[in-house]
Amino acid sequence: MASLWPHHIIPYFELSKFLPQKGHKVSFISTRKNIHGRPKLAPTLSPLINLVELPLPYIDGLPQAAESTSELSSHQVPYLKKAYDMLEPHLTQFLQNSDVTLTGLSMILFLTGYHKS
Repeated sequence: MASLWPHHIIPYFELSKFLPQKGHKVSFISTRKNIHGRPKLAPTLSPLINLVELPLPYIDGLPQAAESTSELSSHQVPYLKKAYDMLEPHLTQFLQNSDVTLTGLSMILFLTGYHKS
């Protein structure tokens, strides 16, 4: 199933597998379909990586099960971007309730003005 996984996510996932080996805690955050469609983790890495599913909201114009641009025609991509923008409160809540010190985001996620106090 990895071949169906959005290609732009693969480098982030590979980095997520590398960082725990250097002593860092990792939370890999994506939508449910992306989390479940990811390549399998080695048993030694599974306890070191927190997989966080964010609920992609449905919006008019976006096919019900679509969670990546590879599943859409070019005229539907703006609807996916809007749905990802609507993840901001969920992502903000996760970041505020965690001890995250570094955040890396894929090009489609919206996050601006986040400052942990």
